[in-house]
Amino acid sequence: MAMTSAMEDIDYNRKNFTIDCDLYRHPLQMTEGHYKYHLYRDEVGQLHCRKNNKGEFIRSPRSLSDTCIHTMVIDPLNMAKVKNQEIPFDLYPMMLTEAIYQRELHAITNLLSTWPTPVLTVHELLPLEDYIEPNYVTAPVNGLNMTLLDAFIFGLLNQKPESRLKFLDFTKFDKDKKLCKELCRLPLLWMRPEDRCVEDIHSYLKGTIEISKDKVQRFINRITVIYSDMEPDLEHGNMFGPITIMLDLKMNMDDVPIGLALQHITPFRFVCNKLWMQSIPEVALSLQNINKILDPLIISHFEMEDNQVSTNKAKQLALIRGLNTMPNLSGLSLSNTLDVTVSTDIITKLNRVLRLYRNLRKLNLSYCNLKSHISTLLAGIRTPMIYLNLRDCRLTEDDLTFLKNWPSLNALRELNISRNNLSQYHNLCLATLSRMDLLACFSSSYCSLSLQTIKTIVHECQSLATLKVLCIQNFTPPSWEDLHSIIFEVAKIQSLQKCIILPEAYAFPGNNESDRSLNKSRLRARTYRYLKQKGRPDILLE
Repeated sequence: MAMTSAMEDIDYNRKNFTIDCDLYRHPLQMTEGHYKYHLYRDEVGQLHCRKNNKGEFIRSPRSLSDTCIHTMVIDPLNMAKVKNQEIPFDLYPMMLTEAIYQRELHAITNLLSTWPTPVLTVHELLPLEDYIEPNYVTAPVNGLNMTLLDAFIFGLLNQKPESRLKFLDFTKFDKDKKLCKELCRLPLLWMRPEDRCVEDIHSYLKGTIEISKDKVQRFINRITVIYSDMEPDLEHGNMFGPITIMLDLKMNMDDVPIGLALQHITPFRFVCNKLWMQSIPEVALSLQNINKILDPLIISHFEMEDNQVSTNKAKQLALIRGLNTMPNLSGLSLSNTLDVTVSTDIITKLNRVLRLYRNLRKLNLSYCNLKSHISTLLAGIRTPMIYLNLRDCRLTEDDLTFLKNWPSLNALRELNISRNNLSQYHNLCLATLSRMDLLACFSSSYCSLSLQTIKTIVHECQSLATLKVLCIQNFTPPSWEDLHSIIFEVAKIQSLQKCIILPEAYAFPGNNESDRSLNKSRLRARTYRYLKQKGRPDILLE
């Protein structure tokens, strides 16, 4: 399993792998109407309302300023009259936070359309009392056919002359599957319906992406249907800006490359630090054309998964040329993209690119067939790597020998070598582990290792003062006696926060999925009781 991602920015020293940080952002209060209820956390972090001696919930009135802001944002007539010259600009952030918390979409639209400062960072203004679900901004609000993001889109399209907004930061929503595609519809929505000519749009798009006229027509038809109820309220062709929108860009739906390719004939500009790319049916964007729609110099993290690269010379060339335009990458993920049994040229060319990078810290090559070619790929890289994912890369003795002596090894904070058959190379695995003094996360799951080797790995980990996550699963569940002996050693790893030792539920005995899940839960509960006996209830067991 991937403990973290090459696309994440992790502070390994401060990260606690046992808690959900979003749960702990909630303050010890809950707002309802004009009152704030007082809360407390129990020993496992759950929130509860405080009660007085009579068993009544303890509450106090909101401040006068909070009450006034609340009264204003819930009144559509008041919000329709909002002008930034009439309201102190430092009240705008508080008003937007309240409008989001109350799900007052009209207020969000009005505030955004008259925003008084050049920069707006959305994530910083989210209410602390809201739990940020993956679809937080794209889920329908209160049974309506609209979302928080729709309100932001309306505000962007209906910009007023007094608005000073120039830069909208929509990052930190990378788990939302809809946000990118909906924001990238802005250029087409901005265009007047009568100007959405298939011939003109196709002519403009084909300089950047490969797309048929029929696909363009179907795309326009789809957007027209989706926004048919909203179109009359949009100010098409509204001249303002430009407004630059920064987001964690996931290019996995046709809306995204089409919208990006159309941006320059509209007031919107898109930029990103993090870019995910996948193959999209009927819409082909070559990586070598990425500089036509984005500024590659500010891209710090890039992920692409395409199992056709090894068999397609054109895609290989595009990958190398595209990566050459991103010299400031700190994280690179090419999962399931390389296969040395098909082509080794791409490995050599990729190594030349990696050697040029000065900021590269994270590299994910999981599910790439790199058998006996790790040295070809990683040799000569000058930057100290902190993350390396080689899950299911068909590692051989030569590969492990290279890793053991690799200069960057002692700087690694996370190493994943799971899903490689290491049964014959356990000594090399242990020698590699002994050189990683800063290691925080390590996975050797599903590597066909013997029970004794797993015990030795755990024993070796006891000398690692920074280890927080250890993954040592086997394909079949261990007996209680074996599990008992391993956990006895695991409990001695003082810095450990999380241990993943049990295989997936389907590997457990049982007549059906429910029985197998139950058997896994029982074994996990028994193991956790033993951890508590050893004085380590703080270790999360999976």
